[in-house]
Amino acid sequence: MDSFLNIELNYNYNLLRSHSWLISYPLSYILYLGISPKTLMLLLMSLSYSLTLIIALFILLKRLNILQSTLIILTIYFWPTYLAASTGPIYFSKLFLLPALLLIINFEKFIKGTEKNFFLIILMTIICSLIHERAGFYIGLYFLFSIFYEKKFLLFKLRENIFFIIIAFLLIFYCLFYLKVFSLSPHVGSYSIGQFRINIINIFFSEYYRSHTIKMFIIILPILFLSFFNFKFFLLSLIFIVPNIITSVGGNEKIGISVHYFSYFLPFAIYGIVTGSINAIQKKYIISFFIPFILMHNLFINPYDLTNYFKYDLNKYQNYSFNKYFTKSIDLQKRIQFMNKANKMIDKDKSISMLEEHSIYFAGKGYNKISFFPIGLNQSDYLITTYEFNQTNNEELFVNTFSQNIGNIEKGKKCIKNNIEKNYKKILESDVMMNEDNNPVKRKWKFILYEKK
Repeated sequence: MDSFLNIELNYNYNLLRSHSWLISYPLSYILYLGISPKTLMLLLMSLSYSLTLIIALFILLKRLNILQSTLIILTIYFWPTYLAASTGPIYFSKLFLLPALLLIINFEKFIKGTEKNFFLIILMTIICSLIHERAGFYIGLYFLFSIFYEKKFLLFKLRENIFFIIIAFLLIFYCLFYLKVFSLSPHVGSYSIGQFRINIINIFFSEYYRSHTIKMFIIILPILFLSFFNFKFFLLSLIFIVPNIITSVGGNEKIGISVHYFSYFLPFAIYGIVTGSINAIQKKYIISFFIPFILMHNLFINPYDLTNYFKYDLNKYQNYSFNKYFTKSIDLQKRIQFMNKANKMIDKDKSISMLEEHSIYFAGKGYNKISFFPIGLNQSDYLITTYEFNQTNNEELFVNTFSQNIGNIEKGKKCIKNNIEKNYKKILESDVMMNEDNNPVKRKWKFILYEKK
């Protein structure tokens, strides 16, 4: 129980072997202006999501009146898939939304023969592909699907079509090559044919997997019905949500809508919703009368309740306050105070093992010997650990794990705690923090900084 596998630390490890966030290279030059990485990413994420809605509004106003346009924009904004993702954790993937939407708008004009802006299409393709390997894969599939859907068997008639078909296959090959040869991400195993088959079976025979999958469809399908009258994008949205069905990394890819798993699906869905709604309203189809009901569904559905799938919370609108995300809560202030104190106590040349949630702060402060806890345990000079309080108010060590075996998780925690007690001493402890009142799950946390004995 006391033995612990020590992984040799190599602080020259290339983070791009987790995901191909090549966009980080051009963005890094902006940091020379003095802006912090966190501020830059928050600014870019905000622009990506807000400008997407502004562009969508302009498209609507060309065809519909201000009331109809505003109602559709609000329906998108309060869609949990959009809203939570736009205000959740920082991921490069969230920068995909804006360039992808611009790419879709211009490629649709090209493929329909109304306008040919090759420069903008190529520029947005390059930007999207730099964001993530999966972004390139989705763009490649979109090119192939769109050309075939619009041109059918005449797809090879024009040189431009052949050019984009070649680009599409290169993007798809790039993604598959990266995952097969270069990536060291623990998620790579989720993309095997064997794992896909197991996950499909789990939809029918695993309550855990089934409940997440059902909840995902309850969240996304009502608003996707608005794209039915742009059937091409209705189909695309369904196709691009398939990876969230047949993969599993703990359920986050289904209802963890504040993370990046829906980033590549969103621009296609939003374009379909906007253009489909325009067609439905102009042709006076009855589906247009459901927009207010879909808005109400988005406002009050509880996306994380897996037992009562259609549970609605009439007070849920409080969760959407901008103040919650753009002002410092008491909990966040306590977290920052702890980080600031820890920063003053640690030499930047020393090594630290911590959870990923702390690493952005310390990386921004110039630390370059960071490993993700419990990697680095017994080798790192310092540890920053997170503790969660259970229902009996006893603190429990929090460890990120891909295992769902409770017994193995508890054995691992015990082994880790034994090693901490044997090799480290506590030098700083945060005050207890509790989630905000409007969070459906009340959880208490604290952080502890340890120094090697």
